[in-house]
Amino acid sequence: MKNISFCGLDCRMCEAYSATMDNDLQKIVVLSKKWSNGNFEFKPQDIWCEGCHQDGTRLFKWCRECPMRQCGIEKNIESCAQCADFPCEIINNAPPEVKTRLTSLL
Repeated sequence: MKNISFCGLDCRMCEAYSATMDNDLQKIVVLSKKWSNGNFEFKPQDIWCEGCHQDGTRLFKWCRECPMRQCGIEKNIESCAQCADFPCEIINNAPPEVKTRLTSLL
């Protein structure tokens, strides 16, 4: 479960994680533009990510604020699928694919 995020995402499948592990600044810049929109702009420094189990130094901007990550850290679990309260209100309010991913880890 080393590369599985609190929400059940396999970090190795994430473009930001892959670009960070490859130290690919060009890809990071491309992703910052690709993921930006009229409501939100990502800067390259927002994209760098070493996985949500890291200390947050190089952590994707949205993951820094993720309530699943914050709760998982507090409960000292590897993923929300391991939580005795699964599925909780946080999971039930997340996009449906999050619960599906986590259920597949059970």
